[in-house]
Formats: sequence, C-alpha cells, structure tokens
Amino acid sequence: MVDIFGLSASQFETFLLVFVRVSAMLFLFPVFSAPQIPILARFGLSALLSVVLFHLVPIVPASSGLYELGLGVIC
Repeated sequence: MVDIFGLSASQFETFLLVFVRVSAMLFLFPVFSAPQIPILARFGLSALLSVVLFHLVPIVPASSGLYELGLGVIC
C-alpha cells in the first residue's frame, strides 16, 4: 500500500477516526457551531487537535473494508 504522509494504512485509519470524532464534536459544540466562526477555522482546529490526539491513542488494526471503517466511525 502507498504511504500517505509517511503513515501506514492502520495509522492513517486511526488518524481518520480521530479526525472524524474531533471534527464532529467541534461542529456540534454550541460555542464552535456559531455562525461567526468560519467553517475553515473549525476544520483547521479539528485537524490540529487530531494531530495532537493521534499520538495519544493506540493504533487500531487496518480494516478490511469500508463497512468496518464505517462501523469504527459510528462506535
């Protein structure tokens, strides 16, 4: 598999899961969901927090398909 930003497939999936969860919280949290805060700023803050939190969570094994990755996002 091709390295994406120097990450293995399982590391990239872990980062993706962290990013989805952090961005969902930031987009739904009342302070950050105010219309005065630009979407790009929310996206950048969620990406920055995801990079920081990525190093704190254990790496999940790579999923075998999109269905398993979707379940990981939901759970």
